[in-house]
Amino acid sequence: LLAMTAAGGALLAWRRITNAWLLGPLGVAAGLTAMQIELSGMPREVLNVSQVLIGATLGLRYKRDAVLGLRRFLVPALLSTIALVSLNVVFGALVGWLTGLPIATMILSVSPGGMSEMSITAKVLGLGVPFVAAFHIVRIFLVIALSGLMFRYIYHRQKRPN
Repeated sequence: LLAMTAAGGALLAWRRITNAWLLGPLGVAAGLTAMQIELSGMPREVLNVSQVLIGATLGLRYKRDAVLGLRRFLVPALLSTIALVSLNVVFGALVGWLTGLPIATMILSVSPGGMSEMSITAKVLGLGVPFVAAFHIVRIFLVIALSGLMFRYIYHRQKRPN
């Protein structure tokens, strides 16, 4: 599994795809899983340690002065978060209603957040983990792939003389 996912990352890196080392292994692992080929699983302890390390790494990047300077953005951030969550509930309910899929699962599927956290939440709530994970995988692929293409397009367009 490690060799195949590394090859997927290397292939996308060779093609200069944005975030190749995330998308390549993710695509290979998702493809194998979709074909019901299970080569290995990640032990829960490894996942827990990796999440602690990611959280610690992110937390250590904050500087006191920078955080204190963000106080003036607290109210706009709170209001935009409430608006985003409300829109996600409406959109998830609409997708559920249109597709006949469980509304609670669809709300969690379209909500922003990490794929692993949303999948764990779905499992705890007894919702459709495969649906939630699939939606987030597609979201990650689209956001990463399209943002790279959009930025390249904008960059080259701005470099062109008018």
